[in-house]
Amino acid sequence: MAPVTEFALFAATNEYREKPEILKPAQELVSKAKGWLYTYHGVQNEDNATVYLLVGWDDLDSHRNLMRNKAAYDPLLAALQPAISPSKPLDIFYIQFHMPPIRPFSAPCTEISFFRVKKTATDRDKGRLTQLMVHLEKVVATSRSGYSCAWGPCVDREGLIAFVAGWESPEAHLELVKNNEELAAIGPQILEIAELEIKHSKLSIISASTGQ
Repeated sequence: MAPVTEFALFAATNEYREKPEILKPAQELVSKAKGWLYTYHGVQNEDNATVYLLVGWDDLDSHRNLMRNKAAYDPLLAALQPAISPSKPLDIFYIQFHMPPIRPFSAPCTEISFFRVKKTATDRDKGRLTQLMVHLEKVVATSRSGYSCAWGPCVDREGLIAFVAGWESPEAHLELVKNNEELAAIGPQILEIAELEIKHSKLSIISASTGQ
């Protein structure tokens, strides 16, 4: 199986906002798991509440094996609790990026966008969406404003695609959208097929394996 990125989204506690380092005990535990690659985290710029905890695995089974190991997984969940507010359920899913997302994750600002295919979309529409994603990747990757980008489907939720791109700032991203004719033309075509959610975050790396 191919590498995947675990997306764990949750509402931040005040403790996490004031001291993001409270995730380090959890990271010490997850880094011992077989197949772990890297861990990034950050708060969403737009709502200043949602945390993105992004964990790389060499394949999906590596994380699922950890989850099945109660002796290892229960202490990990306990170590995460100081960061997770009960106001919003923990949401976990997995994205299989077509190329490693390390560069966009490491940028000063990371765009995190989700494309949710509409129920009315046909197989032809889905094929067209794939072509549009390839085009979007090319346009962003060749722009002078970007720090590389990556996209890929969710492996455990049908119809969900993630796109991440690195920018100097959210403003730099919006400026490119405003002034790049190719990018401006892609958006309306995508919206015919999928619902789009665009957010930003300043991600920080907790640690990465020596193989990264």
